[in-house]
Amino acid sequence: MSNDENLKLARIAMAHEQSELIAALLCGAPSPAGFDAERVQSASQALVRKRVRCMQRANSLVQEICPQDNYSILEGLHQFIRENPSVHPQGPYEDSLAFLSYIGLKSAAKPSRGLTFKARLTGRLKAFLPNF
Repeated sequence: MSNDENLKLARIAMAHEQSELIAALLCGAPSPAGFDAERVQSASQALVRKRVRCMQRANSLVQEICPQDNYSILEGLHQFIRENPSVHPQGPYEDSLAFLSYIGLKSAAKPSRGLTFKARLTGRLKAFLPNF
């Protein structure tokens, strides 16, 4: 084999290893060979916590409905992140809007007349999260 062919094979192997690591960090896939599974899991959890904090800072509604002590809503947020591992390309605010849409709050920024916004929100969260 020539040096160019060896280099091409090495790049393909590295790309495969990188995609396995990204899948483990963002999608909950098993840790790739050669990596400490406990450390990869810890890094994955840290990335999820960082994404949640960014969404909470970007949109006060997410902060309001996802307090640190409400584990049922946080589980819904974690479920959203598992199903949507990549952050929205337009940033955390759009990511937070995608989460609100995910839980059924299509018009989260515009509360309807009649029902209070919190009443609508509570009803939708109960429909989405049975333990709420």
